[in-house]
Amino acid sequence: MNHLHGKMNPIIATIKASRWQNLLIVALTMVLVRMALIQPFFKILIEDSSVDFARGMGDLDFTLLVISSLLIAAAGNLINDYFDIKIDRVNKPDKIIVGRYLKRRVAMMLHLVFNGIAVLIAGYLAYKAGKIELAFIQIILVATLWFYSIDFKRRLIWGNLSIAFCVALVPIVVWVFEILTMITVNNELFEEQAAKAIFKEFSEVTLAWVLGLSLFSFLLTIGREIIKDIVDIKGDLAFHCKSLPIVLGIQKSKMIASAFHAIVIALAIYVQQVYLPDKGTLFYVFVIITPLLGAAIVTTVKAQEPHQFKLPSLLNKLASLAGVLYLVMVYYILNQF
Repeated sequence: MNHLHGKMNPIIATIKASRWQNLLIVALTMVLVRMALIQPFFKILIEDSSVDFARGMGDLDFTLLVISSLLIAAAGNLINDYFDIKIDRVNKPDKIIVGRYLKRRVAMMLHLVFNGIAVLIAGYLAYKAGKIELAFIQIILVATLWFYSIDFKRRLIWGNLSIAFCVALVPIVVWVFEILTMITVNNELFEEQAAKAIFKEFSEVTLAWVLGLSLFSFLLTIGREIIKDIVDIKGDLAFHCKSLPIVLGIQKSKMIASAFHAIVIALAIYVQQVYLPDKGTLFYVFVIITPLLGAAIVTTVKAQEPHQFKLPSLLNKLASLAGVLYLVMVYYILNQF
């Protein structure tokens, strides 16, 4: 047991407690939404038109938006570990960072500093976009993650919904800041009906893509969070949490998690057949997404012991990552126009 009490560099401990892998996916999602969706559609629908629109956020401002979101996510993970020390000693004693390698007061301080910087950045970007109320998006994320850690995660389904909400908001944040910045910098052009019509089509098309991505992220995250609750049932039960497996039982929770995966498969097939009939999307849905989530359903149904649910959780994460990387294919398709 000596390895449990070894030393770790505070910076390394902070990075680990911040869940750096999840932060990379957040950053990847935001970059791809901008580069693979918004910018190609801008080129197709606006640059090729007769209207001389200026682009929205500059690269530096977009980088700041990504940093703001990453700081909020990192702060949320730190504060979650801060309040979960007792539960984690039961569920994952070998993986505890906060309270072992990173002092609790340091974790709390980092949580406050990260969120403070993130909100200041959001305020600056909102001011530049001409809509200071935009900063409230990041404030809502901060508040949701705080209340998740101290309350929501102990309530039936509230914890699952709050995390899914935060994940689904990531692509929407990019769209909102980009579109509203474009409106501000191109304000004079909107006096022309032609410009207004072109921009309306651009914003509606990109919003449809972003909302679709957010919906899939929301559903997959709920399924993954339910599976995670099954894995963590021992510690949650010991500390009187009302997670879905505790209230409804593991068998019903397995069926609910599998139902969310089945809904995603059905939606993916529907969208491909009705809206995206190209061969690339057909391949992606039937050779990558459907097999991954199908395997997640099978392994969820077969699993009996908590540790056996780690495989379907991994398959869910891989499907989520594959969904984000689908935007790379979208980028190449759009750049053929």
